[in-house]
Amino acid sequence: MVLNFVIYLLKGKAAKENVQLAMYTQVFSKPSCIYSLSEQFKTTQLPLMNYNLNSKKKKKHQLEEKLAGTLHFGSVRAIPLDSFLDYIRGGCEITLIIAIDFTASNGVPSKPTSLHYNDRYLDNQYVVAIKSVASVLATYDSHQKFPVFGFGAKAPELGGVSHCFPLNGNPDHPEVDGIEGILDVYYYTVSKVELHGPTNFSMFLDKAIEMASRPIDQSNQRYYLLLVITDGVITDMQNTVDRIVAASEKPLSIIIVGVGNANFAAMETLDADSAPLVDRNGKTMKRDIVQFVQLQKHQTLSGSFSLARETLSEIPKQFMSYMKMNNIKPNQPNCPNSQCHADQLSCNDGAAAYNN
Repeated sequence: MVLNFVIYLLKGKAAKENVQLAMYTQVFSKPSCIYSLSEQFKTTQLPLMNYNLNSKKKKKHQLEEKLAGTLHFGSVRAIPLDSFLDYIRGGCEITLIIAIDFTASNGVPSKPTSLHYNDRYLDNQYVVAIKSVASVLATYDSHQKFPVFGFGAKAPELGGVSHCFPLNGNPDHPEVDGIEGILDVYYYTVSKVELHGPTNFSMFLDKAIEMASRPIDQSNQRYYLLLVITDGVITDMQNTVDRIVAASEKPLSIIIVGVGNANFAAMETLDADSAPLVDRNGKTMKRDIVQFVQLQKHQTLSGSFSLARETLSEIPKQFMSYMKMNNIKPNQPNCPNSQCHADQLSCNDGAAAYNN
């Protein structure tokens, strides 16, 4: 038997490790041979072994092996695979956008039962989500300036109920500085607005899509992460689905963190792990861009780490799917500092999820 064999290698650390080749038998669905091929691919033939799994004389985990033949490779070549950090090293800009739920279903902020209650000794669930998820996402935003929007609140300066308003009060420049800036405008907004409703997503999704529609190409790379923190059932579900289907063509991922104990079935639908979303005109989403996580499921002693890991688990695939769909490759590092920055990111808790 002669095969032409292609090995795909991750760049960086993974490229330095041996690649495992496993041949599987149809009868037992167990490895019939496992051998290492080094980077140099000096090995061009491998022995094939048959294992007698039914031998009664052998103890558990002991197999009787027999040489069945030799597998010869007509050619072997390696094709490196790009990773998320390769794009960061190459100067791809990541922009974090945040949308926070200020609907009445959160409860009156002055009462301890409210999800927005400001306890000086214990962070509420919105603050936990900002500190544990936004702080990890923010690591990849080199500018550290984050647009922060609210939805579902009512205030005189908003002209009634608004489903997309900048928490800093500046529609032209909704960015705040750093995680502390996010927390500052959050606390200020909770103290000033009247929680109202309903829970509409479509307006702030329109804003995120508008931002993600800025031109990008090989030399001008950017990607957007929209973090939505919400407590309730969506009341404009079809409009939301339509926006997500449209957004699936943009350099955008949507991370939804559910707080409280509401029915999040609609969020699971938007996650689209079971079936892709289809808009009202029958158009199917181009790629999966939504990840939903319920915060309470991760509120343990290691909850912050667990929440961050779970929330970020799909982002690398979503990011890479967009880049592949648009044939965009990582650029060479612009300067040593960018490479150092990316190498430092790989040591963070969230980087393990990203660098897949």
